[in-house]
Amino acid sequence: MCSPSLVRHPDGFLLASMDLFAGKHPQNLTLIYRSDDDGNSWHYVSELMPCFWGKMFLHRGELYMLSCSTEYGDLLIGKSTDGGKTFSSPVTLLRGSNGKNGNNGVHKNPQNVQYYNGRIYETLEWGAWANKDFCHAAMVMSCAVDDDLLVPESWSFTEPLRFSKFAPELQDLPNDTMTIEGTLTVVPDGRLLNIMRFGKYGKVIAYEVDTEHPEAPLRYSHCIDFPANFSKFMIKYDAISGRYLSIATRVYDREKPHARNLLSLMSSKDLEHWDLVCDLFDYRDGDAQKIGFQYVDFEMEGEDIIYLCRTALNGAHSYHDSNYSTFHRISNFRTLLH
Repeated sequence: MCSPSLVRHPDGFLLASMDLFAGKHPQNLTLIYRSDDDGNSWHYVSELMPCFWGKMFLHRGELYMLSCSTEYGDLLIGKSTDGGKTFSSPVTLLRGSNGKNGNNGVHKNPQNVQYYNGRIYETLEWGAWANKDFCHAAMVMSCAVDDDLLVPESWSFTEPLRFSKFAPELQDLPNDTMTIEGTLTVVPDGRLLNIMRFGKYGKVIAYEVDTEHPEAPLRYSHCIDFPANFSKFMIKYDAISGRYLSIATRVYDREKPHARNLLSLMSSKDLEHWDLVCDLFDYRDGDAQKIGFQYVDFEMEGEDIIYLCRTALNGAHSYHDSNYSTFHRISNFRTLLH
């Protein structure tokens, strides 16, 4: 159970979605669950097919799902008006392919949408893991907040930007260096950055969005020290504390760069310097090949953080092939910030 997505519906209940992953299988089914008691118990609501790598989000009080039809398939969007029980027929925003055979298509991850100067933004990539010559090219999609999100013509897409040795600090990296699963963040100086999972130990790569030209390619900005760069992460800004926050799989051993058995809450005042707030799940003494806490989707609610985690534990096939989707709460999280 992968691609955790979490949202608080305007009617008060929680919705959680996750897709089903199995290698060499269709990769096109997403399950949706609902909690009416703030996450203490959950019940099945519906399922979506085709739907993979999906993210539920709210726009002007209405519930949307943005997803792919399958791995590297079409980019789809649909809307629910009954709390996730049913969705409209999916609308194709971008035509993909099937990346299992190396053809390029849409790659994305469940990320928070970002509002900026009257537009709504989301991240994606173009490429395929199997295409080692092309790999993944970074993109951003956007539309005006007043436009109909279900109309393909409402959306603009930036020209895909493949990784290159843009600057001296990147010269030691191969051309197929990983740049995937970005999170959109407004930095203190007001720019909109796409901060991406990156294939250099302890670093993430930041691309600047040209907010004046919705189809212009992203521009390389710089690299940032970030101790959780080998797995999907989400960054959100907490206006009350003035901190950027992330719940992510912390990298702790150069000999085990892909281990995902340490999940941590981290904070930053400037996005450049990150502090450990606390470790949430520390299984470093466990089997790093079988245990994983990853791909967290989180929300700040009052004094608490709630989050949904892709969890591999108690006999999972591997740390990657999670056998749980788990819900958690961090109470009074601001009291933990230094």
